[in-house]
Amino acid sequence: MPRIALISAGLAAALALGAGVYLLRPSTPARVETAAAPAAPTASPEPAAQPAGPPKVALYCQFYVFVESRPFVAFLFDQSPEDRGLYRQVYVAKADGDRTDYNAATGGQPEWRFIADVEPPRIAGRVTVPDNSQAGVAEQDIAIELREGFDAARASQTWYEASLKSIYYQNLPGKCRQAAA
Repeated sequence: MPRIALISAGLAAALALGAGVYLLRPSTPARVETAAAPAAPTASPEPAAQPAGPPKVALYCQFYVFVESRPFVAFLFDQSPEDRGLYRQVYVAKADGDRTDYNAATGGQPEWRFIADVEPPRIAGRVTVPDNSQAGVAEQDIAIELREGFDAARASQTWYEASLKSIYYQNLPGKCRQAAA
C-alpha cells in the first residue's frame, strides 16, 4: 500500500505543478503571422524602368468529355512577342494525371499557328501522340477552333468557346482564355 500512495502522491504533485505553470503563464494574445505591408512608394527623380518589349501573353484552353466539371485535357501556350500569330506549347495535361511539359530540355516547344482567314479562326499544329507503330509514337495534325470574338492581338480575362479537333484527343468542346502572363 505505501507504494501506491507514493505513486499517487507523485502524480498529484506533477498535475499540480503543470496546472500551476499553466495558470501562471502570461496571457498574451495568439500571434498571427502576417506579411509585411509593402512600403509606400517614394518620389524618385528617375522614372521607373519600363519592361522591354510587349507584355507576355499566354493562351490557356481546356476541353471536356461531358460536362464542365473537370477538364479532360488542357493546353497552355505562350504567344510569341515578335509574331502574334505564333503560339509555343508550354504543356498538355490530361485528366488521368498525365502531363507533358515542353522546354529546351525536351527538345523545344511545339509551335502552333493562328489562322484567322478560316471560319471559325483557329490555332493549328502537329503533336506527337502514342501510336501502335514500331516507333511507338506518331505526329498528327491538331487544331483548336476559337469562337465568337477571340482576338489574337489582345489579352483579356474573357473565356471564349472553343473546340478541339484531334484524332487522338477526340473532338471535344471547351473554352480558351488569352491573358497577360
